[in-house]
Amino acid sequence: MYMPWLVMIIEVLLLTPFHFMIGEFPNDALIVLINVFAVEVFILKQDKKIMLPMLAAFSLRLMAMVYDLSTLSLSHMNGDTIGYYNTAVQWMNGQAPSNVYGLYSQLIGYIFRITGDSRLLVEYLNVLMGISIVWILYKCMCMCAVRKSISGVAVWILSVFPYSIYSSCVTYRETIIAMFVALSVYFALNWYLYQKWSNMFLCFASLAFASAFHAGVVVMSLGYALLFTMYSYRTDRFALNKKSIISLGLFISAFVLIVMVFPEIFFTKLNGISEESIITQVNWNYGGSAYLSWLNPNSLAQVIIASPLKLFYFLFSPLPDNWRGIVDIGTFLIDSMAYIVCVIYLCRNFKTSKYEHFIVSVFLGWLANAFVFGLGTWTAGTAIRHRNKIFMVLLLITAMSTVKKDKESVKE
Repeated sequence: MYMPWLVMIIEVLLLTPFHFMIGEFPNDALIVLINVFAVEVFILKQDKKIMLPMLAAFSLRLMAMVYDLSTLSLSHMNGDTIGYYNTAVQWMNGQAPSNVYGLYSQLIGYIFRITGDSRLLVEYLNVLMGISIVWILYKCMCMCAVRKSISGVAVWILSVFPYSIYSSCVTYRETIIAMFVALSVYFALNWYLYQKWSNMFLCFASLAFASAFHAGVVVMSLGYALLFTMYSYRTDRFALNKKSIISLGLFISAFVLIVMVFPEIFFTKLNGISEESIITQVNWNYGGSAYLSWLNPNSLAQVIIASPLKLFYFLFSPLPDNWRGIVDIGTFLIDSMAYIVCVIYLCRNFKTSKYEHFIVSVFLGWLANAFVFGLGTWTAGTAIRHRNKIFMVLLLITAMSTVKKDKESVKE
């Protein structure tokens, strides 16, 4: 999938100067049109099993993007999308933003300084990242020799998943986070299968970049740390010995040190965190789709006791006790049920999988991520938005759990 991105970079370098020489030169429209052609050529050259879902994923996201550019209806569904764009324009003009929307707005602002202000271009970049996530999922499953029928279902689910389409066609930071989380698990899988140590660095670098846009995803590094320090490629087991324990301790120490020393770079939301702020965050329950409004912990101990319930609602809401009408029922059947089926299937089958140790490590990191997001989430809408960042990871390890160990390994 690197070719369409390379074409995009070349287009920006070649066409942008014309925009500044000729004020009305439509460089953004030309960049998008040429790149759409490049993506379609790339997709049509692929095997049929991935070509059709990729075409569907790309077409649906493009149509949603065009609709939003015409009406801004999708952008206005979440005020943050307008805020990200307006703040980016302020960054472009060198102004101090009236509202702080973080690194994503700064990044768009710097892109605008190069290409000129263009909602079309920034929304198309999200479309490109959206289909890149689909491609990464497919490549990971190919590496694991997942059956074609299973990998096809997983790719189709991600291609047409409603919130993945939405977040890929508006000015929103969710897709760039999801893409770099997907890259982190791709590099972790490369390390697991081929023991190339450069992949360990690329895994953590990808996750660090995703964490720069939202601090919550950084806790997935705990699962990666378990994999990199405890898994023995030679014996295909978790090795609990002095070396692995020391290595894991060093990873965790480095993680804590980074949080303490550089909160303003990667972990802004963790800066100034306290017991009182945690309790306040957990007790927020405004919004039409708010859940667990009766749950009011007033101490850190009560927060810990309530956390499993918060995690459950975060992963599977809107649940029947919070349904307000047909929209919530439809969301449950389309969105929540995907998580329910994946988690149940994964828990029942991971022990018989050829990739058991990778699945356990990544799932623990995924669960820790969901736990952190769940504590600070109080509405179904916010839950859907946050868990979508790590949905590709869940789909991947669920598909991997279908690849069974050989008979000798099972007997052993």
